[in-house]
Amino acid sequence: MDEVSWTLSDVPLADEVENLLDGRPQRYEHVVVDETQDLTPMQLRMVGRRVRDGGVTVLGDLAQATGLWKYESWREICAHMGLSEDFELEELRLAYRVPREIMAVALPILELTAPSIEPPVAFRDGTEPRWHEVDPDALLGEVATLVGEHVQPNGTIAIISPAGLLGDLRRTLTSTLSSATPKAGRCRDRLSS
Repeated sequence: MDEVSWTLSDVPLADEVENLLDGRPQRYEHVVVDETQDLTPMQLRMVGRRVRDGGVTVLGDLAQATGLWKYESWREICAHMGLSEDFELEELRLAYRVPREIMAVALPILELTAPSIEPPVAFRDGTEPRWHEVDPDALLGEVATLVGEHVQPNGTIAIISPAGLLGDLRRTLTSTLSSATPKAGRCRDRLSS
């Protein structure tokens, strides 16, 4: 018989079977779970079995779920964990990383994707985002020009691109910026798909 190859996705299922057969998982005084919105119901059940007397702190942002499962409320998550209905919910609404100007661009999307979530309040100011409308044939050259204008020693520039453009974008930036400054070469090395 061939050897079975286990994956990370098998862990909650194996844990469920072990619980059904043995029923005595180790429990902890207090469990902390971050990015809880990305766990599957089976993963939540696995965590819930380790919680003793409801001692758990779950953290996350329902509007930023990237997992296969999308939850409508924290009540739904707590139900999968087997927690009581009388949990305490605290919303952390101050956004320290995202400046007001970027938050103003992002908040209309929150209204569409997670209307039940209270919008965060930006704590700091930044700079106004700039928008560039570019002909598709001139896109790569325009990106290279903008990057060249903003390259700074020890700075970081992030470019968000569709996967299909990454190869051409990488080649354009490499050829355009390699003649600029040695620091620009470092920026090139950080490009990844």
